[in-house]
Amino acid sequence: MREASKAVVAPQEDGGWVSTSHLTHYKVDGANLSAVQVECRAVNPAIDHVVKKLKSITITQPPGPPRFLGDLRREVIAGTTLEVTCSSEGGRPPPSLRIYKAGEALLTDLQRSGNTTMGQAQVQVTPGDNGAEVTCEATNSPDSAPPSASFTLSVLFAPWDVEVSVRPASVREGHEVTLSCQSSPSLPRSNLTWTFDGVPLHPLAASSTSPGAHGGVVTRSEVRLRPQARDNGRAVVCTAMNGLDQPVHGEARLDVTHPPIWVAKPPEKVDVFEGAELIITAEALSNPGPVRYS
Repeated sequence: MREASKAVVAPQEDGGWVSTSHLTHYKVDGANLSAVQVECRAVNPAIDHVVKKLKSITITQPPGPPRFLGDLRREVIAGTTLEVTCSSEGGRPPPSLRIYKAGEALLTDLQRSGNTTMGQAQVQVTPGDNGAEVTCEATNSPDSAPPSASFTLSVLFAPWDVEVSVRPASVREGHEVTLSCQSSPSLPRSNLTWTFDGVPLHPLAASSTSPGAHGGVVTRSEVRLRPQARDNGRAVVCTAMNGLDQPVHGEARLDVTHPPIWVAKPPEKVDVFEGAELIITAEALSNPGPVRYS
């Protein structure tokens, strides 16, 4: 079916006439046609002269909507590489498939077999990709919006850091000190454990949680101690893990103030020969120092 305008004839300044006609609509019959030839003829009946010109018009066909292959609902672990494949049927010319992660184009490998076009890309999964959208677009014409398909990444990730704080920062021996541990976000939540000189410590209460970045969970825990002078400078260690990667550790060293305590106490009685040299050793520690001897 075609609709052509009537020829418009206009005079030229230097004599003669110019005729113009527009083919505004043409419906192509036949689904397998890849191109049509359009011919325009100009006839001058006064001199029985015909001129004509052919124009080849390529017929495009939009590709079928792309679809992802595989289980899109499964959870993936941060640090792994996810291979994403999408396919599209038909299209003339064959479409170009492009895969995006959170709007960023990924290097996409194209393969064609018969009437099917497939695109593959590798997604390096990070904690920040949790909730990110992966999109596949099929394009074979710049004049129309490409059909697309999308799915959302569900990413599990381990904690990558632990922070330990002490209140008060400096404590007198025998007085109470509170230590707090906070994990970086993780999904699922982290399990926090305490040790002091390799001995497990029991927290005050069950760990608390709060929403964290990338859809993860921040976990917190507290313990209380009454350190002695010998504990000055020793580390209290908090460990976080959720089973996805190696545990991560954080520590805080205790600052315990105390009066001097003997490391090497001088003897109360010393036997010595008259005229012989006498050396008496004494060593003590205190916090703060230094220790003065008399």
